[in-house]
Amino acid sequence: MLWTLLLLNEFDLIFHDDFSTTAKRYEGWTLVGDTAQQNLGLVRPGEQVLLDGQGLQQATLRWLDDQANVVGEDVWQEGVPATAPPAARAVGLTLRNSANASNLSVTVAPPAEDRLGGLGNFERPDGGIEGWSAFNQAIAWEGIGREGGALRTVGPLNERYGGSGLERRFDVQAGTILHASVFGRTPENATVRGTKNFGVLRVECLAEDGRVLEWREVRPVDAEQKSGVDGQWHQAKCDMPTPTGTVSGRVVLVFVQPEFEPGTIDFDDLKIHTEDQSLQLHEPFDQVNHTQESWEIQGESRYELDAPLSGTAALFLRSGTELSVPVDLDPSRAVTVSLAARGLVDAKVRFQNAVQPPIALYDSSDAGQGWRAWRSNRMQNLPRNAELVVRARGDVLVDAIRVSQPTANAETRSLPILNGNLDGQLPNTDDWEIANAEWSFNNEEQFYAQDCVSVREGTLHLTALNRPVGTRKYSSGHATTKHQHAVKWGRWEVRARLPEGRGYWPAIWLLPTDGSWPPEVDIMEFIGHEPNKVHHSAHWGPLRDGLKPWDLGQTSTKTFAGPDFTKDFHDFACEWTPEGVVWFVDGVERHRTTASPRKPMYLILNLAVGGDWPGSPDETTPWNASMEVEHVKIWKWIASKPEKRIKELKWSKRLLILDTTTAKAQDLRTEIDRNIAAWRDRDLHLVLLDGDQVGGEEANQDASVWRKKFRLDQEGAVLVGKDGGVKERWSVAPRLQEIFDLVDAMPMRQRELRDATND
Repeated sequence: MLWTLLLLNEFDLIFHDDFSTTAKRYEGWTLVGDTAQQNLGLVRPGEQVLLDGQGLQQATLRWLDDQANVVGEDVWQEGVPATAPPAARAVGLTLRNSANASNLSVTVAPPAEDRLGGLGNFERPDGGIEGWSAFNQAIAWEGIGREGGALRTVGPLNERYGGSGLERRFDVQAGTILHASVFGRTPENATVRGTKNFGVLRVECLAEDGRVLEWREVRPVDAEQKSGVDGQWHQAKCDMPTPTGTVSGRVVLVFVQPEFEPGTIDFDDLKIHTEDQSLQLHEPFDQVNHTQESWEIQGESRYELDAPLSGTAALFLRSGTELSVPVDLDPSRAVTVSLAARGLVDAKVRFQNAVQPPIALYDSSDAGQGWRAWRSNRMQNLPRNAELVVRARGDVLVDAIRVSQPTANAETRSLPILNGNLDGQLPNTDDWEIANAEWSFNNEEQFYAQDCVSVREGTLHLTALNRPVGTRKYSSGHATTKHQHAVKWGRWEVRARLPEGRGYWPAIWLLPTDGSWPPEVDIMEFIGHEPNKVHHSAHWGPLRDGLKPWDLGQTSTKTFAGPDFTKDFHDFACEWTPEGVVWFVDGVERHRTTASPRKPMYLILNLAVGGDWPGSPDETTPWNASMEVEHVKIWKWIASKPEKRIKELKWSKRLLILDTTTAKAQDLRTEIDRNIAAWRDRDLHLVLLDGDQVGGEEANQDASVWRKKFRLDQEGAVLVGKDGGVKERWSVAPRLQEIFDLVDAMPMRQRELRDATND
């Protein structure tokens, strides 16, 4: 009972974090002028890199070689992946006007399959175009392209709207998203004459009978807009969902002359590929006689043939009319919802259950444009049953409604962004280190990503995501006080709520700052499919013959069965002193051991996913679950004053009081560490005197009191029995075996051994 009372009163609070203060804004970023930059990770040439997030204004993906030199840049386009160029070995991110940016993510997918089979590079120097139907003066020339050959188109003067170019068909099916891009320029020595000439990339989706079901056009060169006429290469891109009935595609590159204005335009690096997407909903409103299956329209509507965004028709909605349609989603995959409207709408995705709130679509186009793009961000972990609702705020045209989800692609990976919220909502980095690394123990399956750690409304969240990074299947959070708040002996208290779900393995634990193992103290461990059990453990050492502490009987563990720890917050604490470790849940002692680590330790909070103990997640695992922490408190143990401490140890410990100023004293300390089990078995306690300071287990005391009490000279040692009497003195530090022999010969020690045998 005395020990318990002492433990409750002899700790000094040195750290308390209630997460009311967070990290500095732009923590993890490099600020250069008005930009924020960060290098993200490795990529391979041809890989597709997609940046997503909220509030992005201007962003650039920087391609880096293996010396971190910039070898190219791609201006971010919402929802459009950028392709790593041949010289790229890594990718970096540059943001401008980023004050409102948050929830940033970068995913990397394998190189997209080129539907043109590489024939859009125009590398053949034979004057003809293999596999293409060319017209007028369209010739592939060697040495004029971005990295080799290019297509040169020369405008004839024989007719108005004349031109030169080529076309070809390619394979594509319905139900995906088609991306096309091309570079164009006017050569420096052959600039387009006049002001109305332009170069066009046109992509079409064709039905079995050859009808054009859907099409898109972009202009890499436009003299009237003064685009691409400066002798430099300019890229133009477009994307298009492939509608029902699509059996093939057609691409056309052409130099168009509205007037009799000649010139020359070069095209290069034409690429067409399909995004790894599945269309859950695609409605272009082009089949004006369709029956509107599953659609519900409340109000006045009609098909409008005069001004569609694309194709042949759009849907007109009178002011106040509401359009809705059910959508069946795959909860395991991200979702993107988009539509086009000429006029203003209120658009949202709503769900049948009452848990998930509706998600509003936002206007992603520039003000003043006729047609506006309304879209969502990439959404994760949505319920299966959803409904898209569009309400006209005035008379509106609606077109190109689309709901898409990525299809399975095991090779897709993520590049974590340090502080991906840009809002300072990491825990204060003066107190915490946030992991951003691919490492784990016990066959765990997570990558510890910084963007999985956040502070929201005064609570720390360590969140598990069904998101692969590198070789790891999932992402999660990990925070420590390793270099900020490590102590030798103390009390730790963490108030937390734990996540439920198979495969979750949250823990609150201590490890030595020197990187050794063991020791380890597990204040709390929990596996998500057993919501009413927490586990307390201590592992000590040293390791021998490859055996773990539990194999050598150097582990103390206990399971406490209590309430459902996923429903409410609970206090998890431990007190570690020279006398041992005691565990508490909600202020009540649940376990204790007399084993006591002897090294400074730091606190770890983490949410592991998978591993030997909980097993892997399954279809029942609820993703985006968090280990939530309300506060963390750390106390340092305060040793009693020497006079009181000597009284406390009487009849419970034998004391070796050792002057540490000699090499022999250091050798003895090493021997004790190597034979710690035998040392503790004899109830021996070490008091280290270094000049006027006391070290080891009795730190922060006055050495002169110990020296005076036991008349200890410099370089010497004194052995004190449990009765408080001096049993032996040495002028220099003895060998450990000599101490053991003296203790084993003591009558009290003989009685202890007999009692242990009888027990």
